[in-house]
Amino acid sequence: PGGYKTPSSPVPFGAFAMSMFADILELPSLVIMAFTEYGRFIALSCSVQVMCLILLFILVLVLQPDQKDKVTLADVYFSMVFFPLLAFAAVAASLELRHDVQSRWQGTCFWSELYLVLYVSRMMCHIVVQPMTEMGPYLLFMMTIHHLISMGCYIIGLGYGRCHYWGCLDGCCEITTVFLNVLYLFNMPLEEGKLKDQIPHWLEATNSFALWLAFLVFRLMLFPYWIYTFRQDMHQRPELTRGITTSLERFIYPGTTGILLFLSSMWFIPITQGMLKTLRKSKKSKVTKVTKVT
Repeated sequence: PGGYKTPSSPVPFGAFAMSMFADILELPSLVIMAFTEYGRFIALSCSVQVMCLILLFILVLVLQPDQKDKVTLADVYFSMVFFPLLAFAAVAASLELRHDVQSRWQGTCFWSELYLVLYVSRMMCHIVVQPMTEMGPYLLFMMTIHHLISMGCYIIGLGYGRCHYWGCLDGCCEITTVFLNVLYLFNMPLEEGKLKDQIPHWLEATNSFALWLAFLVFRLMLFPYWIYTFRQDMHQRPELTRGITTSLERFIYPGTTGILLFLSSMWFIPITQGMLKTLRKSKKSKVTKVTKVT
């Protein structure tokens, strides 16, 4: 699609801008293509997610009536199951499509399609759920922008039927969300204190360290690797990369990954501070127990 030829020299900015504009004009037809092929699966996934969220909200309403933000808690419960599945699909697809330039840029598989469908449907549902929570207006705005941009990238991948590897490789960062959801659960308010006050400190410390380590590996190290290999493929095999993709794809995919790297670098600071605080708290609790015993 697009009829792009392998460039023998750098493309002038004006030509690149015109090419981008033409690609943007094709987006509506591309969205139609994506939903024609995968719309029934996205609709099914959305339906299942909505039913699960409603059921979990009813359970929270009945079993935890004192909870202030019941929608967020129901969403966390759902995420405890959903994101491990999402992360598994991303990792499985990345491993299956990683082998050569052609599979990385043109290959698709069951796991890559499953990941993209699950992610797009999750973002569609969460955009609707977010305003029902007690999320602040600034965070709500930023999360909505994140959902729209990332969902748009994956819809482009579904429409063109290529670059699934790059989307799934980025999606491996969802491994961090697994531990982040556990952190949210530990901070769930109870009648007296929070859930983390009722469990052994080593459980909280273990999850905090796992979150920190996952952030380091699957974000701060993964995203630079993504950008490096993406550029290397384009440099070494332009006929299989530049020659078959649009300017929009070559701009928005690494651009989104660069933004994710920047945001993850910023988020890594409070995650590190929280991890160190939790470890100190766990160590202090252990010393207190030893003192009581002696």
